[in-house]
Amino acid sequence: MYRPKLDIKLEFIDLLIEIIGAIALIIMIALLIMNYGDLPETIPIHFNASGEVNGWSHKSAIWTLPTIGAIVYVVLFALNKSPHTFNYLVKITEENAYRQYQLASRMIRILNASIAALFAYISYNLIELAFGNKGGSLNLLWISLGFTVCILGAYLYFAIKEQ
Repeated sequence: MYRPKLDIKLEFIDLLIEIIGAIALIIMIALLIMNYGDLPETIPIHFNASGEVNGWSHKSAIWTLPTIGAIVYVVLFALNKSPHTFNYLVKITEENAYRQYQLASRMIRILNASIAALFAYISYNLIELAFGNKGGSLNLLWISLGFTVCILGAYLYFAIKEQ
């Protein structure tokens, strides 16, 4: 199936979303670099559904989140350069390709920035818990899930509407 390869111009909002995602990654890595030397040798790394710690590891395990976060960010960033390879709910034609690609790219961009921000928040909470401070709430998980569903729902609405 032929799909046109188009150069999708980034609008201001797209650049802003990219900057937010990059800043979240930088903050996450900076927080860990600044606090790593002061962390206790054993830190909490796993939690049950109630938010109670049920797994501990060496402090070096704290680098897992930023590593995964950076890999996810780079992969989604690179993937976003080829929107013609995405799966779409509607048939892509010469007439609708630009708008469909733009919508899909923006959705991926928003999800990417959201994931980076969530990983930064989780890393911050792990640091706080390792120092014996009260961590954040599990409500963030539900808020993040709700936000993701809203992003996907909005994308589906606009993609089908602009078919």
